[in-house]
Amino acid sequence: MSKENVKLLVVDHDWQLSRQLENYLENHGFEVRSTSSLKQGREALIEWGPKLILCDLILPDGSGLDLLRIINENPGLKDNQPHFIVMSAHNQVENIKVAIDQGVNDYIVKPFDKEQLVQRLLFHCQSLKTLPELEANNLAFVPDDTKTLHLIHLLLKQALHVDSGISETLFKICQMLSLKSKCVRCNVVEVFDEQTGIVRTSHDDRNFTDFELDLSKYPEILQVKHNPRIIAIENIENDANLNFIKKHFKNINFNSMIVCPLFKNSEFYGVLTLKFPNTKSTFKESEIRFVEIASQVISLALSHSNHQQLHVVKSSAA
Repeated sequence: MSKENVKLLVVDHDWQLSRQLENYLENHGFEVRSTSSLKQGREALIEWGPKLILCDLILPDGSGLDLLRIINENPGLKDNQPHFIVMSAHNQVENIKVAIDQGVNDYIVKPFDKEQLVQRLLFHCQSLKTLPELEANNLAFVPDDTKTLHLIHLLLKQALHVDSGISETLFKICQMLSLKSKCVRCNVVEVFDEQTGIVRTSHDDRNFTDFELDLSKYPEILQVKHNPRIIAIENIENDANLNFIKKHFKNINFNSMIVCPLFKNSEFYGVLTLKFPNTKSTFKESEIRFVEIASQVISLALSHSNHQQLHVVKSSAA
């Protein structure tokens, strides 16, 4: 988390609501200023430089979209890249579409639940690569589902920005995935045929790439190749029928694994594999679903890249 609180500007014609939001959001780690008009909002925007703007659509001296136009027409303000969030009781589709078309980052319909508002704001903070300083007694406020949404958002951003190359993109996605899932190994494996697979990335070593696998030793990968659906294998240690899976892995200890199919331009590409420590004997449904979403994100990255299949002759265990 950032050591500095996230600056958040509230602009609402209802001064009482502005003050309520200011007090509530400050208690959840944001640094807040509240205003009640377009003129006041413009002054605070220029003077203070907030990273988040929570603005009413209808103001006494104009529209919230007028404030957005001020940002877009001022290079100095636009370079700060604040996230602009409209809040309004006008929830007609036409109003929302106009706001989004003009560059609004989010549209929140009044009345809203304040806890849900904070969750939405935290989501935008992740986009800004910063989070407000939350007091210890407020950490429990951020639910696991919200943290998961944050990470999915980061994964999607990484997948859609492949300028650094697909190898670096896959590596960063696997790193984020390993942090969330607490696995001991996260790999992307490209599958060529019944015999050959290539490790394209591993979360723990940027240079662990382009290693050839003999797929006859990896029945779990072949199973997903033949039937492209996610599989979760639990408690391998205590299953005599599955224990052979571990014998090819000399350098890691694991007890459970998840294998997901990957696709590139709708064609089967390979698999995402995660291996979990000996302490992990069962999976929650939410854990499996999250890995499945991550595999879809990787497939998106692959489809947006110009990654060329390379057949190499190194050998290692994934």
